[in-house]
Amino acid sequence: MSHSPDDPERRRAAPAFTLIELLVVISVVALLISLILPALGQARSTAHDIRCGANLRQVDVALGGYLTDEAGTIFWRGNQTWVGDPWTAGMDWYVYGGRETGNHPGLQGNFFNRLRPRPLNSHVGGAFELFRCPYDRLDWNWAGFEAHFEWVGNSYLFNTYGYPGGPRDGGLAGVDVSRVAAPSLTLVFMDASLVRSPGSWHRDAMGTLAFLDGHVQLRQLPGPSDDDGIAWNP
Repeated sequence: MSHSPDDPERRRAAPAFTLIELLVVISVVALLISLILPALGQARSTAHDIRCGANLRQVDVALGGYLTDEAGTIFWRGNQTWVGDPWTAGMDWYVYGGRETGNHPGLQGNFFNRLRPRPLNSHVGGAFELFRCPYDRLDWNWAGFEAHFEWVGNSYLFNTYGYPGGPRDGGLAGVDVSRVAAPSLTLVFMDASLVRSPGSWHRDAMGTLAFLDGHVQLRQLPGPSDDDGIAWNP
């Protein structure tokens, strides 16, 4: 006796997945996921790199507007005879732009909340997020802050006195831009991950650098001199 397609007995007779077949399917899916995840991670890193570079290009554009208003003088310099003055009165690494309130309240005489407005903020229309690196995080617990931006209001440092860790007798703070011999080689802003927490934010121990002519590079920390094609001083 034949059965109709809708007959219950016919439906019960339909073959089902065996345990081995199910395990094979699960293995194939796991393999596909293992192949896709690295590509997704790379795509995400590439997107972060692009956004970080775009941030610093905009910050460089803002600096150009500031220089037009300030007759070409790049911010200001503190009294270098006193080691603390660049951090409480001169232009330090961070307060040229970024978030003006809610930063660490005790550092440098509350400098990160005290200097308002920060010079470049009016030139970016108050878009503080331009000063936040998309990779930004702190690798140590500092008063409960999870990101460098949350700590000081900025993820990018200004070349205030030259090579980090070197003598404070160089850099671009208070410099007349017309004195800069090679703007395309002179570093003006850089990702703080390269100094504060080397290699921990960006992939491959790299960070974004911005130059006085407006171009940016993604690379590792440059050296203290222009031997590698990058200048810290005018």
